Amino acid sequence: MSRSSGGAAEAVPDLGIVTRLLREQAPHLGDLPVREIGVSGSSNWVFRVGDALAIRLPRSDDYVADLASEVRWLPGLAPHLPVPVPDVVAVGRPSDAFPRPWSIVSWVPGESPLGLDVVQ
Repeated sequence: MSRSSGGAAEAVPDLGIVTRLLREQAPHLGDLPVREIGVSGSSNWVFRVGDALAIRLPRSDDYVADLASEVRWLPGLAPHLPVPVPDVVAVGRPSDAFPRPWSIVSWVPGESPLGLDVVQ
């Protein structure tokens, strides 16, 4: 794990760490290719896992509760929402490789909504 520069140091996962997490905690996914995506959110680092999945790793302890809420509420809310949302596939636990819980979700293709208004 490397450290970011500036401010409080935060654990920054890389491809090796993500692959290790998959092999240790989701071995059925451990041989899928992992790749960085161009943009991650402010709350999570996001990596693609194969063509159909993504792994989301909270950037700090401040975002762990958000991840827990997503895991709890998304499955029940998804059928009632007007837009597709990711399915939660697996939840990882803190380990030596990464200090916080994390999730594997289905990849929802599309464009970033940044800069769009509500109608768009």
